[in-house]
Amino acid sequence: EIWDNLISFHAGEGIAESPDDPATGLTCDPLVVGNDLWDNAAPYLDEGTTGLTIEEVNALAGAYDNYSADPVYQDPAAGDYHVLGASVVDAGHPEATRIASEDIDGECRVRDGDGDGTAKPDTGADER
Repeated sequence: EIWDNLISFHAGEGIAESPDDPATGLTCDPLVVGNDLWDNAAPYLDEGTTGLTIEEVNALAGAYDNYSADPVYQDPAAGDYHVLGASVVDAGHPEATRIASEDIDGECRVRDGDGDGTAKPDTGADER
């Protein structure tokens, strides 16, 4: 399962799915939900061969509510990837069940980042 991640600036795909293995019957079709796949060469590589658009990603079985929006990083040139953009603030998927209690800075993970009176997690590892 791949939930609520902020995946950006990959020279390749944001998410790369391995091809299924008919010899073993192993399939690799992850549940992909609520991710911001921003500014990657392609958002998703299906079965190891086909680059997909966001619309095509959301059409996959078990994939929905993925998007591509600029998260507006603090200062990526200096390695500061704290988010400023409204597209990820309080945008954590409501069905996500495995949310850490703290973000990457040790701050409370679920809080009201947009001031609307409802505490929700942000997309990605940093809570604004």
